[in-house]
This record gives sequence, C-alpha cells and structure tokens, in this order.
Amino acid sequence: MFQHTAEFYRARGDYHIAEMDGMHELAIWRQLDDPDQHVNALNALATTFLAHDRRHCAMDCAEERLSVHLNHHRHREAAEDLRHLGQLKLRANRPDTAIDYLTRTSDALDNYLASQPSTTPTFESCWAGHCGAQVRHPQLGAKFTHALQALVDIDDHAADPSPRTVEHTCWQGAA
Repeated sequence: MFQHTAEFYRARGDYHIAEMDGMHELAIWRQLDDPDQHVNALNALATTFLAHDRRHCAMDCAEERLSVHLNHHRHREAAEDLRHLGQLKLRANRPDTAIDYLTRTSDALDNYLASQPSTTPTFESCWAGHCGAQVRHPQLGAKFTHALQALVDIDDHAADPSPRTVEHTCWQGAA
C-alpha cells in the first residue's frame, strides 16, 4: 500500500507525502530483513528525493543500499552501488569523495571478478559510465586501471576487447 501511494503522490508532484509513504514502506522492509524489497524501497525513495533535488537524501539511500548489499554478501551489487555513489558525488561537485567511492568500486570489482571471471559486460559498462568523469577528473583514470588489470589477470581472452572499448568510449566522450 505504501509503495503504491508513494508512487501516486510522486507522480502528482506531492513529494512530501510521497516521502512519508516511502519512509513507511522502507521501515517495514528493514524490519522484515528482505534485502530485495529493502533495496527496491530505497530505490523508490531515492527517486522521490532526486525528483525534487534532494541529492543528499538520495545519497543516504544509496549508502544504505550499499550497506544492505554488503551485509548480504552481494559483491556485484555492492560494486554497482559504489559506482552509483561515485556518480552522485561527481554530480554534487565533490570529486575528492567521488574518487574514494570509485576506488572502492575498483576493489569491489576485483573481489567480484575473482569469484565470477565471466563478467566482461558488467566491467565494461562500469568503465563506460565513468569515462565522462575521467575526462573531467583525470585522476580517476589510474583508479580504474587497477580494475582493468584484474580482468586481464583473470581471463586474457575475455579482457582482450576491453582496453580498445574503454579507449574508444573515453576519447569519444572527451570530444
């Protein structure tokens, strides 16, 4: 019920009521310790916050989502959460904090890639998502080089196209 009413009020632009219902829904899923529904509620609440430019609250939702995934040993999802937090920090013009999250993304990808060697598309999409940030903040490039090396170390054949894809995508974004 809370999920539907939050969506209804968000669509109408009544963000205060949408937030309240979203918070009620979130409290229920926290109590039930259902990680999938907990994350869904956090995503919906973050969407409400972003709809009326409350980035700091959306970042709090992203932080909690990361915590849920880490507590449930969901390494791929945690890496995606870290990447998302890095992007939010860049949008908030906080590149130093973004670099911290993106460095943690690299470490999380290392852990995930070590357990799942056939993840080239996930890795490449992570790189592609940060190429624009790399162009604006060159120090980010070195942070992701380590993650690329992890992929090469695991599967040379699967990683072969990655450097060309990354180079092409990043340079294209710089133009």
